Amino acid sequence: MQFPKIVRRNAWKTLPVAVSAAALTLSAGTANAVPAHSDPMPTSFDFSDCPALPAGTLNGLCINLVVTSGSVQVGNVDYSISSPVAFTWNNYYDRILRKQVYSFGGIDAADVQLPSSVFGGSVTGPVYARLEYAGGIGMPNGGSGSVDIGLKVKLINPALGDDCYIGSDGSPISLHMTTGTTNPPPPNTPISGSLPVSVTSPDPSYGVYSITEVDNAFAVDGASGCGTGGALDTAVNQAVGLPSAAGRNTVIANGYAAHISYSALGS
Repeated sequence: MQFPKIVRRNAWKTLPVAVSAAALTLSAGTANAVPAHSDPMPTSFDFSDCPALPAGTLNGLCINLVVTSGSVQVGNVDYSISSPVAFTWNNYYDRILRKQVYSFGGIDAADVQLPSSVFGGSVTGPVYARLEYAGGIGMPNGGSGSVDIGLKVKLINPALGDDCYIGSDGSPISLHMTTGTTNPPPPNTPISGSLPVSVTSPDPSYGVYSITEVDNAFAVDGASGCGTGGALDTAVNQAVGLPSAAGRNTVIANGYAAHISYSALGS
């Protein structure tokens, strides 16, 4: 089973055919496989955040990954994913660099209110977390469906100011979300995702795969920029349990990945 990616054939002139085939043809052996999870599939997928292809690029794929359930455990925070989180990016062959290139489009997710028990009396009022992109999108193992991505989390509360973040563009939360098996340092032990499985798409112009991705080998730095001059950094870090070393954090994400060629998008 393969998760579609753009492959370079003998000459760049064959790329449109290769992309169209990857986007619209189900890989052998996936149609009758058991889906990675039992979550209902979204009734539609939103490709409006697909990045524009560079001038002269013949074609590419846009991926809209919708996480439908799962869990996040970082430091002292345990959160069950109950609302959809969507990530959009593209993949195309750069004829100058002679390699596959990935460009990020956007994240569509509601702010999450953290449990009041996390902060106790250290911060007055509700604290919300907003997921933001921090660089490094890629699919290192091609057909496996694994995804690398750098993220940061903005903490929102009047007392925290406008620049309170966990992670940054320069030092992101670097996730290596795998459909295979992790190899974390202790105390975490290996966990496994599920390879992408083709499911019936709600629209014949794009393909959809059920997928489960996991990572429990990443580290999370301490918060910064919280309060005036970072005065609340220590309080936030103590409340959330940061910094949190590799082997002490876990993300499990069930979802559906939809992929469409730019020719099908009309771009």
